[in-house]
Amino acid sequence: MLQRLRSYSELTLYLLGQSVLRAMEYRAAFLFQVLGMFINNLCWLGCWYLFFLNFPEVNGWRFKDSALLLGFSCVSAGVMIAFFWGSFELSRTIYRGELDYYLGFPKNVLWHLSVSSGRMSGLGDILSGVLLCALAAEITLSGILLFFYLVLLSTLALYSFTIITRSFSFFVGNFESAADELFWSIITFGIYPSSAFHGVLKLLICTVVPAFFVFVLPVELLRDFSWYKLVLLTAVVIVMFASALAVFGSGLRRYESGSLIQTKV
Repeated sequence: MLQRLRSYSELTLYLLGQSVLRAMEYRAAFLFQVLGMFINNLCWLGCWYLFFLNFPEVNGWRFKDSALLLGFSCVSAGVMIAFFWGSFELSRTIYRGELDYYLGFPKNVLWHLSVSSGRMSGLGDILSGVLLCALAAEITLSGILLFFYLVLLSTLALYSFTIITRSFSFFVGNFESAADELFWSIITFGIYPSSAFHGVLKLLICTVVPAFFVFVLPVELLRDFSWYKLVLLTAVVIVMFASALAVFGSGLRRYESGSLIQTKV
């Protein structure tokens, strides 16, 4: 087990290193991507600042709470984009028949595909998100440990949602555009507090587009910790991840090879 874990860890670091090297080949573009995402997130923060200048408190939420929510969502989304960009390409890989490339390796197909590429613009999200969270939250040792655990849960939930939606291509063909819309919907809903949604929209962000469990509930735990909510969130994320593996596994069993022979350099 330890040897297997070491093997996967080494290959993961190698693939991520290759993504960094590819990005650094054009250093100016790399820096502009990171800086661009950093500035973009600060502009979002500026919009919230202007809003709360006129409405200091909305259903118990203040500017500091929205800054924390924005920062947390940036960190989780940034980790996905920077280190697991391959999962975003799953739908295209399926309907083009390019999954054959990964089937030829002795490693787990889903893992290999997920870490096969990364977008370094996600580093800008991570940096700006960490900065916002550090400014908006009270920094304590327990708070830092809780923050990292919640980022892990949030990223795993976002990853699971991505795999589930993009695995639909196994069953319905090209689902890439719809999966993209669903992903950006969860990001959009995730930067608004849960008190902003009522009725059908509230049900939507808890089920079809589960932004509540991906972003909102983790931030509520950072604001006001509850063991019940933490256990609930952990259980939901485990169910989401198990569902993602089940959907992908079911689709993989019915996958039809594209008879594609290709070399990746």
